[in-house]
Amino acid sequence: MAETTSVDPAGRFHPSVVWEPVPPALQPWIDETFVHAPSGGVEPNLPAFKKKLQAALQQRRWAAVERGVVHNGLRFQTDVEARSNLTSTARLAELYEAAFGPGTFSTQWQTLDGFTTLNLQGLYAAGMAVGAYVQACFARQATISAAIDAATDWQTALDTFNTNIDQGWPS
Repeated sequence: MAETTSVDPAGRFHPSVVWEPVPPALQPWIDETFVHAPSGGVEPNLPAFKKKLQAALQQRRWAAVERGVVHNGLRFQTDVEARSNLTSTARLAELYEAAFGPGTFSTQWQTLDGFTTLNLQGLYAAGMAVGAYVQACFARQATISAAIDAATDWQTALDTFNTNIDQGWPS
């Protein structure tokens, strides 16, 4: 049987009850998947622990994706809605120019720094910058994810996570 507590259990239970401290590095991650290790002490179930690290990594990637990217000196939004707006507006611009001739489309686009005027080529360029940035975020997640999956013990998995979680993301 296992139980977690945030208070010192000394003297509160029968002397036959053995309490094992959770290593400080694991305390933020503790849950019902932790087990008593054969060598003594408490450690997480490795597959379940890796899954928790992967979920935290996914949240970190979403935060990076939604941070935005600088293109031509302006900060463009990179969230799902912004990417969809760029794609649909570029398609609208293509249809407009097919009907009225090359170079006839122009629109005001709101960036995180204010409005700018974009034509069809400007929409393409901004869309490519946004898309490349988002894909770089996924690539960074994939690299860290593979390293976590390759870990053979919880300490290596946690060290890999902690070392990489805030480094190497695209800017």
